[in-house]
Amino acid sequence: MTEIKARLITAAVGELIIETSYHLPADVRKALREAYEKEHSERARYILGECIRNYQTADRGEYPLCQDTGTALFFVEVGEEVFVDGNLNEAINLGVKNAYEVGYLRKSLVNDPIFDRINTKNNTPAVIYIRYVKGSDIKISFLAKGGGGENCSGLRMLTPSRGPEGVIGAVADIVREAGGKPCPPTVIGVGIGATADEAMVLSKWALLRKIGERHPDPRYADMELKILAKINESGIGPQGLGGAASAFGVHIEARPCHIASMPVGVSVNCHSQRHGTVTVGENGFVVEREEEIADEREVCEPAGKIKRLNMPLTVDDVLSLRAGDIVSLNGVIYTARDAAHKRLAEAIGANKKLPFDMEGQGIYYAGPSPERPGKPIGSCGPTTSDRMDGFTEDILKQGVRAMIGKGPRSRETLELMRRYPAVYLANVGGAAAVTAEKIKSAVVVAYEELGPEAIRRLEVEDFICIVAADSYGSDLYGSG
Repeated sequence: MTEIKARLITAAVGELIIETSYHLPADVRKALREAYEKEHSERARYILGECIRNYQTADRGEYPLCQDTGTALFFVEVGEEVFVDGNLNEAINLGVKNAYEVGYLRKSLVNDPIFDRINTKNNTPAVIYIRYVKGSDIKISFLAKGGGGENCSGLRMLTPSRGPEGVIGAVADIVREAGGKPCPPTVIGVGIGATADEAMVLSKWALLRKIGERHPDPRYADMELKILAKINESGIGPQGLGGAASAFGVHIEARPCHIASMPVGVSVNCHSQRHGTVTVGENGFVVEREEEIADEREVCEPAGKIKRLNMPLTVDDVLSLRAGDIVSLNGVIYTARDAAHKRLAEAIGANKKLPFDMEGQGIYYAGPSPERPGKPIGSCGPTTSDRMDGFTEDILKQGVRAMIGKGPRSRETLELMRRYPAVYLANVGGAAAVTAEKIKSAVVVAYEELGPEAIRRLEVEDFICIVAADSYGSDLYGSG
């Protein structure tokens, strides 16, 4: 029997989280580089280039790869000869609490899903899956699961007669429906069999496989390749704005199931596939690290002429922009996400004074990670924009001229942008470290108790965005 101290597990988890949050795994770097070299669309190539610049920036250790440092998912394989001196779940959660604090990682969990929704302020509790295996050590794999990708998860309860083609079509449909929301190119985990709940768990385990590794059963390996090809034929492309690379990999895990059932669970993960593994033994732990080749090759700058805009915007500024334009914002913009938009809408409805004058302003849908000493802000990429669609009319009536985020908007929002001249700008999701370097100052101006969801006044310089939808009805997400 091997005795492993709980405090050793806590230390191992803490180191694993920080390593994974700041350094993109080699398999993902390779996939990004290959996609960049093969891509023919200038816009898609620019986006992939930003993602490459982002991991190069994050490697310096000042900013995590993404501001959404995720729900902490752990996949634990406990050797049958292991005795844990302490509580395994408590040891893992303490490691999460410590790492998210010392690593300047965003705490994104709330304590109740519906009523209170108060931030736990330490990103616990973690989601922990445990399997018992042969051996005398504990293997812990970590996956930082961002909210944008998780919200695109899907479950299909297929009948057995649907067969492989039914599964291939169902998975491809879920990914197509997700479009640009989960920061494609994506990595897709698929769980087939067992029960509805277990199929979804299997799809999470599947995400741990390295990009390019195929299922050992050639029949499932063939399905993985067919699904991947179907997704990449869709033209979703990087960030959902068109291109060849819509997904990097599809990984299937399968289990026995009832004669009447064929559950298919699908977990969608963003291009920033942050995963890692640590092995804990009696006398210490080892975080798996692949030897990295220094990669500082330059990648392309934005395609076409960049239009410089000074904030706040005028109506004439808005009317001068067309979908597909590349713009550089300079001056002041404000962050606001779901909770802040709800409060703003309530204040507008009650004719209360607003935290800032919205006339001509840009609202950035973002919730940054904590700033390190000497830095104005942490990583600060965009969140999925359609969650704010229900509040759009309220803020546009107040004079807001630019909304900045990622992913498609509703038809109603596009119509409102015609009625109250405004533009929707796409900032590259998954390039949060690069974006942070364009922010020169950040000050909380309202709702400080919301933590990362508070409203912040940002002073930005050369803040690059793509005009995803203009005030004339043109929409890159709709047109591909």
